[in-house]
Amino acid sequence: DQPRSRGLGDVYKRQAPDGVNLSIDAPEPLFIDESALRRLCHAVLSNCIAYRRQDALLVIQAKAQWKSADTVLLTFTDNGEGVPQDQRMAVLAPLKRLRSQGISPGSGMGLAICTRIAEYYGGSLLLQASSSGGAVVIIELRLTRPDIDASLTV
Repeated sequence: DQPRSRGLGDVYKRQAPDGVNLSIDAPEPLFIDESALRRLCHAVLSNCIAYRRQDALLVIQAKAQWKSADTVLLTFTDNGEGVPQDQRMAVLAPLKRLRSQGISPGSGMGLAICTRIAEYYGGSLLLQASSSGGAVVIIELRLTRPDIDASLTV
């Protein structure tokens, strides 16, 4: 059963809630299970929204780019609150959150699930600070690039 080809924009439909400016730069389809790509996008974007600054329009940039013939980087950058450096590894573990339960939505499982999906695809998830003080989530996945192996097209 071959994974379906989906672009990042196809999955998130370029829709964002009010007060969020979401831009997607992902021209090529990705050969990945659609539900896995949806979970990745939903979890990361939900965290961007949950940890947004209240004094500014939330700006999220999502980008997919090929690092090599078999590795794609999904990068999500926001201008939200960011993740303190000393907590970046901790929030990737199950049930770990930046805030106490009840202050913001979520269970503390989103980034842990993203990490597991990235690892399943032979990759990783990394958190960094954006130039605006927000967060950068970099997800590396080992996938087949469509123009390298055309036999995988669906």
